Amino acid sequence: MAAGQGGHFLVPGRPLFDLAGQVSDAQPTTTDLKENICLNSPPSISLRQRGSPVCPPHQPVAPGTPRGGVAFPSTLPPILFLVVIFYLNFTSRVILSPLLPVLEPELGLGHEEAGALFLILQFGYCTGLLLSGFVACRLSHRGTILLSTVATGLILLALSRSTSLTGLRVGLWPLGTSAGPYLPAGIATITGMVSQEHWGKVLAVHELAPNLGYVTAPLLAEVLLRVVPWRGIFAVLGVLAVLMGGCFLLFGRGGAHRPEPPRFQAMGQLAEPVQGFPQDGERRSPVRPRAQSRFSLLPTA
Repeated sequence: MAAGQGGHFLVPGRPLFDLAGQVSDAQPTTTDLKENICLNSPPSISLRQRGSPVCPPHQPVAPGTPRGGVAFPSTLPPILFLVVIFYLNFTSRVILSPLLPVLEPELGLGHEEAGALFLILQFGYCTGLLLSGFVACRLSHRGTILLSTVATGLILLALSRSTSLTGLRVGLWPLGTSAGPYLPAGIATITGMVSQEHWGKVLAVHELAPNLGYVTAPLLAEVLLRVVPWRGIFAVLGVLAVLMGGCFLLFGRGGAHRPEPPRFQAMGQLAEPVQGFPQDGERRSPVRPRAQSRFSLLPTA
């Protein structure tokens, strides 16, 4: 499919349809036909054939180059940057578990009360996920990542000053809430950096963060407890999170667009069967980019 002049889309063997998806009576122009032939040429056509009078000469494209002309390896640095942010985001929520042998005798916690701490934290995390769409539609995905990272760091610093069980309970809810908005915004950002055929790769790289967090959180706690008390570990993670938020503000890429606000009417789309990606020659929806904003518990349409 190709977009021609006047906002019409060309599909081989089918009539023109406009941006609203309606069939148009307009006749394709010469420019439309040229763009349609060039953009729908199969990869097997040689560069010499592409350089015919119908199609303008094409430059050789490196393997792994997504639509937009940016080679896939060039997107790895900003994606790895987000992996580090996601690692701090995830570790800040699981570091409590290896600290329990120290927390329980100091605060007089039983196993039941210790389990309630995780329940409070996860309720806060679910709240953050539910609010992520409302935050992103106002701040953009980039602003949501920045807000989530810096807020998580500041709350960790506040938790490092806690001296009672009540203070710990009060601080864990906002910690989870501040960490929640990152994941939908982060996924929308990294999938916006590359084309759809590379989404599986970038998501696999991004998901290294929680897996590394599960493995390294106990080791990190064991090492740092030899140097600082358990409150100091919260402080270290908080400082790192704030610093990474500042680095993302200065050097981070992607996520500049604002998704549409969540609509409860769109919840029914979760139950719709997945039809898969359209094949060559099939009609593609002109509003497909909106799917990048559907990475939260409240999808958009």
